[in-house]
Amino acid sequence: MNLRNLKKGTASAWIVVILAFVGCVIAFQAVRWMTKPPETGPTTEAAPVVTVETVPAKLAAWPRTVELTGTVEAADRLQIGSEVGGLKLVEVLVEEGDRVRRGQLLARLNTSLLSARLEQLQARYTQQQAAVTKARQPQRPLEIAQLESAVRQAEANIDQEKANLSLAQSALSNAESNLNRYNTLYSEGAVPEVESENRLLEVQRQQAQVRATQQRIEAAQFAARQARERLQLAQSGGRAEDITIAQAQLKELQAQMDEVQAQIEQAQIVAPADGWILIRQAHLGDIASPGAVLFEMAREGALQLSGAVPETSLRGIEPGMEATVIHSGREIKATVDRIAPQVNPETRNAEVLLKLPNESGLQPGMFATAKIALGSTEQITVPLEAVLGQSPEYYVYVLEGQQAKRVPVEVGGRQNGQASVLEGLKVGTDVITEGGGFLRDGDPVTRS
Repeated sequence: MNLRNLKKGTASAWIVVILAFVGCVIAFQAVRWMTKPPETGPTTEAAPVVTVETVPAKLAAWPRTVELTGTVEAADRLQIGSEVGGLKLVEVLVEEGDRVRRGQLLARLNTSLLSARLEQLQARYTQQQAAVTKARQPQRPLEIAQLESAVRQAEANIDQEKANLSLAQSALSNAESNLNRYNTLYSEGAVPEVESENRLLEVQRQQAQVRATQQRIEAAQFAARQARERLQLAQSGGRAEDITIAQAQLKELQAQMDEVQAQIEQAQIVAPADGWILIRQAHLGDIASPGAVLFEMAREGALQLSGAVPETSLRGIEPGMEATVIHSGREIKATVDRIAPQVNPETRNAEVLLKLPNESGLQPGMFATAKIALGSTEQITVPLEAVLGQSPEYYVYVLEGQQAKRVPVEVGGRQNGQASVLEGLKVGTDVITEGGGFLRDGDPVTRS
């Protein structure tokens, strides 16, 4: 290819490039023209003039009240427990919320061991009565021989019961070891919880067996002492000092019987007053401990309403003030009992307690609303229909020249078709009452 042909080819290539560029530009402009939105001219239509009614904001006497919503509580709470320990709960007759009467049976403890103890004491008492009688009579050789045999038998009974105690203690030790082992296995997830519970029941059964055996040993030892004393009296011919001792032992047995009988009666857990069960901590199978709380109840007639009041509303509230409690449409007169000395730093509220009358008909746990009247103050007041919006963003429209102006306001109370305005308005400001619901800020208006 010579130089002339080369130049001709280069020129042709440039022409092609230029034509392609021009084509792209034309296509781009065509697309812009096709996709361009239609032009809109300026709006010349004016907003319609709304006819409204207005009233001036005015000062009016306004009752100052503080409202609170709270929970009815027991002003007098009673704790009920067991005075005896070591006995199992075998019956629970009430639930939380139940109404109870004074003397009503709430729960019952197992008294089988106490009843057995009482029977033993009664038998020993009868024997001791006979011993006192015989101490006053001369004894014959046959009777002395019988008393000696009784002593030997009593001592043998002691030995047998001691052997039984050793076996019971060994069984208890094994049961406690099993309980510890199963508790460990349960904590590791190796056995179900019921296995641990079964081992606990076995420990409790063995503990009861040990206690029963110890009581039998005590009874056998006492019987042996009595047998020896009777033998000594027989051998001594009924000395006056021996008779005195026998009578003293008889009195001691009577005191023991009285104590056991009192424990049997205390095993019946009863309500100390009329009221309601608030908390039930008693469960079947539990072992009662002296002083442990089984139930908590509210005494009937001693109720209070506890509610929180903002710190800004506490001024003027004093003990003794009258209040109105509202529940299920009923109004109940109450009095301010006390105000908490401290304000909660997080909520900025303080607890106020209202004392309720005995015949209020309310029960602990109920919710109620209360109003505390604090006198009256002058506040800016407008018709209720002028207030628009929703809490807490209320507003009104006011007449400013020939336009409606939207003004945010803080609304206080409402009564008799009026609303108090705490902030946002001045006295004498013309407030739109009719037609405000169709307005926007700045709309032209005319007064009717």
